[in-house]
Amino acid sequence: VYAEDIFVGYRYFETFAPEKVQFPFGFGLGYTDFSLTVVDASSDDESVTVVVDVENTGGRDGRETVQLYVAAPGTRLAQPARSLVAFAKTALLASGESERVTLTVALDDLASFDDSGATGHRHAWVREEGEYRFFVGSDVRSAALAASVTLDEVHVVRRVTEVTAPVEPFDRMTVVRDADGTARVGWEPVPTATADRRARVLAALPPALAQTGDVGITLDAVAAGDATLDDFVAQLSDEELAVIARSDSDTPPSTPALPAAPSGIRLAAYASLLPSGTALAATWNPALVSELTALHGQEMIRKGSDVLLSPGMNIHRDPLCGRNFEYFSEDPLVTGRTAAAVVRGVQSQGVAACPKHFAANNQETNRTRNDSRLSERAFREIYLRGFELCVREARPLALARWLWAVAGLIVAMVVVGGITRLTESGLSIT
Repeated sequence: VYAEDIFVGYRYFETFAPEKVQFPFGFGLGYTDFSLTVVDASSDDESVTVVVDVENTGGRDGRETVQLYVAAPGTRLAQPARSLVAFAKTALLASGESERVTLTVALDDLASFDDSGATGHRHAWVREEGEYRFFVGSDVRSAALAASVTLDEVHVVRRVTEVTAPVEPFDRMTVVRDADGTARVGWEPVPTATADRRARVLAALPPALAQTGDVGITLDAVAAGDATLDDFVAQLSDEELAVIARSDSDTPPSTPALPAAPSGIRLAAYASLLPSGTALAATWNPALVSELTALHGQEMIRKGSDVLLSPGMNIHRDPLCGRNFEYFSEDPLVTGRTAAAVVRGVQSQGVAACPKHFAANNQETNRTRNDSRLSERAFREIYLRGFELCVREARPLALARWLWAVAGLIVAMVVVGGITRLTESGLSIT
């Protein structure tokens, strides 16, 4: 049960217990010092832009990460004290050198998901009315107020279909305020499912294909428009379909090789050892990550790999998760942007990346029988957001789902049922 709801990682600590954290989210040490000066802040009907001058005030060369956080009003929906909405990495700056960095965030990206109807728009992404304050700095704690935008009314950004609202009731964390405005932990019943999800998923299933056996249709024929992908797939036996969907470095040459890549290609033979996912994300440098993973893609070709089971991009919900080293961050924006960088790099070489594990796969213990129970708001804002960013920005050719259930619904059914329709095309792998 994900009772902490949206208050994951720094969202919890900055809201309820900032004194408990010695090194706040975004903090990093280098060999020099920087000053950040906001030189302009502006907004229009679509976005907020903050311009920052970054100067190397120390004695050595270095790079700085400029981070933009928002404090949403929380008028109707509980909000964390601050959430990351943009970041940028400077070039290598010599002592005394400066660089002007521009950070822009779309107003629609400030929307929260209303799973309870508190705004009058249940199952919708909404921008609440009220003041949105923006903070710039090199970590979440030291970031200083840079801009403020006040919205006069609730705005519906988009409506969606209820998919993973929990069936079993539980209480989720929320914010309550003391008389002096101090935030403390409160609890409220989680909104539960209102739709018959099984019936909706089954109604949306594509028609079954009659197996034809091998009739000579190739993928080249599909690419040329001489046959459909359904025609190609209908030739495959049950065994061949199972092999395609299985992670196995020793598959026959007639089927794609799908090695995992927790820190380089995992093969029986040797391969380059690369930084883990957490180390890559700690660079806050998507361009550098893409440069590295393009080389990763080249190595895939040399090793005969077709699809890389990477990037791993589940959220760092709990430090006890056995595979956190593969994953990027407790923050969905860092997760999504880093994952997109990995996908762009790998796929620039003509091979496929396969983000995983879709979605809310946050423990290894009993993972083949686990049911992740969380609110639809937490699912969409925290655990799906990174996948959404990755898919929209990098268009991965495959997506790996995890092994069991979210809110009582088998993940394979969730995928078929529509959340990954945003991929438009591609391979789904268990």
